[in-house]
Amino acid sequence: ASNSAASTGKGLLGYAYKAGDMDDNGITVQGVVYDSGHGYTVGAPLYLSTGGGMTTTPPTTSTYIARIVGYAISANEIYFDPDKTWILLD
Repeated sequence: ASNSAASTGKGLLGYAYKAGDMDDNGITVQGVVYDSGHGYTVGAPLYLSTGGGMTTTPPTTSTYIARIVGYAISANEIYFDPDKTWILLD
């Protein structure tokens, strides 16, 4: 999901283990995922970013969605649990 008003950023999100190969590797909709050396600050909230990724910077652009999707819990793990609420920035 990308981060825009017309996107699926408002709906159900999942963490794909390997981009483009979800049939063999699966998707997590809630839980701990391994992401080696993700670079996020442990304990920091992770927001939906453009291009379907995650970022520690909350969006500020008009028509974007502010939504927490998880937290970094170690240098190699993320607790992926997309908030069920979101805010459309205007």
